[in-house]
Amino acid sequence: MLHRLREIIIEELKEQRIEQELTEHCAHHITETVRAEWGGTAVYIGKGLMYELSQRDAEIWEKFNGKNHHALVNEYGITMVWLYKIIKHQRRAMIKDKQTDLF
Repeated sequence: MLHRLREIIIEELKEQRIEQELTEHCAHHITETVRAEWGGTAVYIGKGLMYELSQRDAEIWEKFNGKNHHALVNEYGITMVWLYKIIKHQRRAMIKDKQTDLF
């Protein structure tokens, strides 16, 4: 697993056109950190469905302009009801982030 992780890091850094020496250093450092932190333990890595959905919802919120409901529904393959739920949730999160606590 660590070897594959190192390969993935190197591939990504090469795609970003990071110089070879820095690519190797970063891949080694990250892999060693993962080994030192979690080596010998049973670590469960979920498929990240909730992460993907939250990323999608944030993307929908960024694109939402109040008039493009149908375009977003078609683009993301969701229902209008689900779109309204996403917008409501994202709006609440934005308000919560921007408001200060009174106490």
